[in-house]
Amino acid sequence: MDRNSICGSCGRSGGVTTFPCPNSACGGKARRCKRCRENEVASTCKSCGFALP
Repeated sequence: MDRNSICGSCGRSGGVTTFPCPNSACGGKARRCKRCRENEVASTCKSCGFALP
């Protein structure tokens, strides 16, 4: 399983969008699935733990 296809919020795969972490010191990629984005589920960057909007 491609790790990049797993949501950082809920662990689901499929429909996952990757976007840059807003913490400029990190530069990591955060991942959230469509369902978590629609439900505005809070998430954190897997690299640095920064809370995502």
